[in-house]
Amino acid sequence: MNKLLTYCLLLSLFYWNCGISVHTIELVDEWGNTYSDKQTIQTQSEAIFDENVTDIWGLEKANCKNISKFDSLAKTGKSCLRIQWNKTENCPWLGMGIGWNGYAAKDVSEWIENGSLSFDLRSIQGNAFIPTLIFLLEDYNGKQAAAVLKSSHLSAYPINENWQKVSIPLSLFNDNNSTKCDFSFIKSLNIELQGSGDFLIDNIELIRQKSTNTIKNKYGETITRILPVTIFDGNEANYWGFGVFANRTIVVDTTLLLNGKPCIHVKKFDADNNPTSNEIGMTWENWEATSFADSLQNLYLELTVKGNPNTIALGFESFKGQKTSINLSEQYLTKDSLGWETFNIPLTAFPFEKVNFQTKYFKQLICVFNKNGEVFLGNIQIKKYK
Repeated sequence: MNKLLTYCLLLSLFYWNCGISVHTIELVDEWGNTYSDKQTIQTQSEAIFDENVTDIWGLEKANCKNISKFDSLAKTGKSCLRIQWNKTENCPWLGMGIGWNGYAAKDVSEWIENGSLSFDLRSIQGNAFIPTLIFLLEDYNGKQAAAVLKSSHLSAYPINENWQKVSIPLSLFNDNNSTKCDFSFIKSLNIELQGSGDFLIDNIELIRQKSTNTIKNKYGETITRILPVTIFDGNEANYWGFGVFANRTIVVDTTLLLNGKPCIHVKKFDADNNPTSNEIGMTWENWEATSFADSLQNLYLELTVKGNPNTIALGFESFKGQKTSINLSEQYLTKDSLGWETFNIPLTAFPFEKVNFQTKYFKQLICVFNKNGEVFLGNIQIKKYK
């Protein structure tokens, strides 16, 4: 024991002579967790965006979007984010990203099952439809996991000029982790914009919730085995681009049922030929990257239309960003009954190979309305040839 004390005394004198002071401390993060014996980098702060955050890209006025700090209507503090966008057919990828904590790698893996992504949201003016905001956690390997804003995440509906709290369970990112994003090595939170909108967002943060025993082990793409697949059934969580706007109206019509299900009612009028958002998107498998157990040669897209089908172009988009599209034409018409026309389009009619479309990562079906007029469509399914 005396030898140990002598050694410690000599070691202390050595550091003192060198001008070095030694203190034993325990590293504690903002939630009170200690990690003195961990090699992994921990998340240092709850806050992702507040008025002091500077690690943001995408704050700019550009083609189809205008994202800026807004100083007059913040929920707390001085500034919030104003996000304005109108995604037309020719728009590039629209969105922004926040690499909080100076873009340091952040470990959020311990909270994925029990935490939430929280923020304040309001419209600029009046009532607004739920915007299609796709939140993406991106790791330092460039892989992303996605979660989509849904009505169940809101505190109240509709969205209006009152601030309300939005809470998205982080477990959704795990459910949709088709690219195997590394939650222990997160670079940024990105926000992808679909459709159109004008909203204010403030106080984006990660909230750690009470622990549960829920365990989910769902990785890789979802493989659709049960056919037919219904793409549109009126479920608002699986579509974007619907609403009443200056130059068009696209709504779910529950008065004109098709096979017992609502249809899509489109009115497009653009007398001044101004550019407007004429796209809608619909997914299946709850926005998970999907593939089909069957060969695409065995499958076809079926939809039923009332009105002029020549106004419609159809296409698919993958989670890899590839898009492919064709015009709806008479060659695919299979049945005409009481003003409704049913079209069966072989999936092989879409030029997937031309754009190197990754068919293991189907994201959505996109409909573009190219001409003025009124049209109804429904019964949108992917079926297998008998």
